[in-house]
Amino acid sequence: MLFFSQMPRPRTSGVRPVNPRNSDSVKPAYGQHFLTRREILERSLEYAKVNTEDDVLEVGPGPGTLTELLAQSARRVFSIEIDKKFEPGLSALQARYPNLSIIWGDALEVEFPRFNKIVANLPYRPSLPLIFKFLEHGFHTAVLVIQSRLAKRLAAATGEDGYSRISVVTQRIAAIRVLETVKPDCFSPPPDVDSAMIRLRKTRPLFQISSDGEFSLLLDFLFLRRKWTVYKALMDLPETAAVKAVLSQLPRPLTSKTIAMVQPAEFGKISVALAQFKISIPAVSNELKRKAQKYF
Repeated sequence: MLFFSQMPRPRTSGVRPVNPRNSDSVKPAYGQHFLTRREILERSLEYAKVNTEDDVLEVGPGPGTLTELLAQSARRVFSIEIDKKFEPGLSALQARYPNLSIIWGDALEVEFPRFNKIVANLPYRPSLPLIFKFLEHGFHTAVLVIQSRLAKRLAAATGEDGYSRISVVTQRIAAIRVLETVKPDCFSPPPDVDSAMIRLRKTRPLFQISSDGEFSLLLDFLFLRRKWTVYKALMDLPETAAVKAVLSQLPRPLTSKTIAMVQPAEFGKISVALAQFKISIPAVSNELKRKAQKYF
């Protein structure tokens, strides 16, 4: 049980960062919505159990409100920011906290330092590719604020609305929990949708796959046909004779399931079977993927 009232209230530095309420301080192209409720920011540190032995990664610090709390609690903090408008405030924080390093650049492109935890209010537009990049690295815990719809898709179980490629890929290597809903009025500027705070705990891969690239292609191909059975979907591949050989090796209860009811580990079995027969999976266009996401 978490007793937030028992948390020591961090001291503020007196640094006057860029005001996120100033419309000139935000850039819609970056998907910037800054979390302003201090109690929620404090809870994010508590959920992550940040302490003086942790090296914490933050993406999108903006005015630095969360950054300062992290610098007061962690051994080291690495904050990645693309928007130079925040340089005066973040540089002032860096001068005050020697354990804080500001990395200027696009978080999708810069090389990450070594870290064991992530705490961040992620910019909306690149949230999913950022999460996938996080998952390529070794870490213990990530506490992230993201769009609620994305959080539901990441955490969706088999058969639930939102169960998709990203659910399977994420849950294969991380345990995910939606911690709380964060309403638009907790941000500046307020987004048009609810957000959610989630916790990811990195795990060992739960099942074998052919390769990351082939597995991703397979999931895209199958979830585009989510109401079809596994048998019908695989028979839609061009190499009919080889596909029939694969289907003969898969359990009948699996091949008769609809794609939306296939367990993550069962997708792994399909992936390995297709790889054994060297069956290639055609790529699904981004346009088709976006259309499919509108409905699930």
